[in-house]
Amino acid sequence: MTKMLIGASLLCWSMFASVTFAQTTLVIPEMKSDQEKFIKNDLTTATLVKTAYFSFQVPKGWTISSVGPGENFKSNATATPTSDAVNDPTHIGFHVTSKPPKENIEQFYETKWKPKLKPGDKQSFVIWQGQRWLLWEHSCQNVTNEDARCWAAKAIANGQGIVMIASTPTRLASKYELQLKAIMQSIAIQNLRKPVMFDAGFPSFVRMMLSALVLSG
Repeated sequence: MTKMLIGASLLCWSMFASVTFAQTTLVIPEMKSDQEKFIKNDLTTATLVKTAYFSFQVPKGWTISSVGPGENFKSNATATPTSDAVNDPTHIGFHVTSKPPKENIEQFYETKWKPKLKPGDKQSFVIWQGQRWLLWEHSCQNVTNEDARCWAAKAIANGQGIVMIASTPTRLASKYELQLKAIMQSIAIQNLRKPVMFDAGFPSFVRMMLSALVLSG
């Protein structure tokens, strides 16, 4: 049994290393206004997506889209599992707010999110790649009025607010939920201290195996 566990761990570590260290890098160009758009369809390999403010990893086959800075956000990137970046009901997006935050993350939690907590929701502080995030996991209805699994997260880093929003229909949760969680946990803020491993409530070697299995598929 011990040999089997060691073998499985080595295999998963190999998969994790191939995703983390041998992946393609996609740099989203800086744009001047929200009239400019960027899209890269159907990535041929697991990819590290980079903007001027953050980076994150996506699995093979996903699509990346972005629009230039506008009134509310000065940087953004959205990932979808299909090339229909506009209408795909499964998506995850990261956004840097245009205006600097007026309160710290604890104050934001107490005044903005905590009063809106509903039965079945989960709000918690997590660490993703060295950055502290406030995470809200809940059930919702998406834009097509389907029952869905939804996540929202907020962080304050380098004097800027970063927001994450993700969703997938309940009918597709078994296919995409783990992938969405791996993507959100891979986000790294630029000019931040050395990243740490995924924080998902599991020992570090389990998190490494989970990230490898999800992002390589």
